[in-house]
Amino acid sequence: MSKSLDLTAAQTSHDGPTEELWSRRAQIAEMVEREKERPARADSFPVRTESARHIRSLEQRLAAIDSDLSEKMRSGDLPEPQILTTLRLVV
Repeated sequence: MSKSLDLTAAQTSHDGPTEELWSRRAQIAEMVEREKERPARADSFPVRTESARHIRSLEQRLAAIDSDLSEKMRSGDLPEPQILTTLRLVV
């Protein structure tokens, strides 16, 4: 999964299409994480193969959104992201 952009970047100051892009990026990142868990539970080869294809497709879309957001940051349309540490507990 692409981690080139920080999702915490002052999202409250975004409006319109940019806010929607940040929201969509978060949705796709969550979908990638869930799809990565699926092959561990799948017994059939076709399901694992389809899941791998879906993950690649989602990661490509995520990379495209990251590219769009990076371009907006370079052009000065977005503020620089703030770096925050997040913790994910796996039980």
